[in-house]
Amino acid sequence: MQSLPPALLLMALLITTGCTGPTPQTVSSDAEVSGETVMDPSKDSRWLIVPGKRIGEITANSSEADLIRLYGQENVAADDIYVGEGLSEPGTVVFPDAPEKRLEILWADPEQRQKPDVILIRGETTVWHTGEGITLGTPVSKLELANGGAFSLYGFSWDYGGTITHWQGGRLADALRKESGALMLRLSEGAALDVATEDELMSITGDREIPSDHPVVQKIDPVVNEMALRFFRPETQAPDPNDPNYD
Repeated sequence: MQSLPPALLLMALLITTGCTGPTPQTVSSDAEVSGETVMDPSKDSRWLIVPGKRIGEITANSSEADLIRLYGQENVAADDIYVGEGLSEPGTVVFPDAPEKRLEILWADPEQRQKPDVILIRGETTVWHTGEGITLGTPVSKLELANGGAFSLYGFSWDYGGTITHWQGGRLADALRKESGALMLRLSEGAALDVATEDELMSITGDREIPSDHPVVQKIDPVVNEMALRFFRPETQAPDPNDPNYD
């Protein structure tokens, strides 16, 4: 079986993340019992991520010219976007000098710089958030509350470490993945050595899937440090490594 190039692996993850699976063990909370939202989202829709539809005012049909009109020439710059394994691809950065607002865009049509394919948000904090209140810095514990149970993710300390691979039939499977697009989340172990031993960390390290309710994951409570919004298009649909005809 051949391996996917970094950008295609990112896209494949966005295709497979959130597929239906076994019903997760329910995680209850006072907020759930009372019917309140588990995580209170910001009221400002300018920074809202709606999987499959938009991020702020950027849609599946936006162009770099639209970004300049929306955010100003000084806040839009052509740049190379890191896609993993030491490789980068040409794209566009919105708010390059404002880390809390920064967006990195890979285009479905890179020559014309139009039709966003993947929009990346990375770092420690951001104004961008989902309707559920998910944003950079959201910990595993709150993701499990929003999902209604545990989920699966890749082990840490490699190029795609901490990427959530499967919501295990939880609420976020439908909330973050639509027919027209999906939002992928990646977690960082942060200062894990402050709370876990090296032997403990080795049990959640490497190219393998681990459950979010693994004792060491629960102990370090990793946080979201990357969000990737992808718009699905027939012409850019990545091969599915789970397809038996893929080799």
